[in-house]
Amino acid sequence: MQIEAENEANKNRQLQEKMKDQLAALQDETNKLHTQRKAQEKINAELNDQLGIMNEKFAAADAQRSKLREELDSVEDKWAAERRQNAELTKANARLEKQMKEVKLQLEIALKTKHESEQDCRK
Repeated sequence: MQIEAENEANKNRQLQEKMKDQLAALQDETNKLHTQRKAQEKINAELNDQLGIMNEKFAAADAQRSKLREELDSVEDKWAAERRQNAELTKANARLEKQMKEVKLQLEIALKTKHESEQDCRK
């Protein structure tokens, strides 16, 4: 009976040692995981900071893009208006040139008629 009790005590001690070893291994694993989690949290915080900065830069770039788009639209509108005005002025210029040719022709005819009249008067 005493042998059985000693055997039982030995088994219990061995089990207790095994459990201690397992507990120590679990504690080590927990410590490692805790350290990894802290490191990951630090990395995540840095990434969140970088994301915030990138979002601010994106917002600024988007605002600048919108402003430049408005300016470009304005310039394009002005350019289109200038092209229309230029086309109108070109047409008006062509009309004036045509009128000038007609007036020159009439002047030439009038001068020729005057010249002929003066010659007739001299005769």
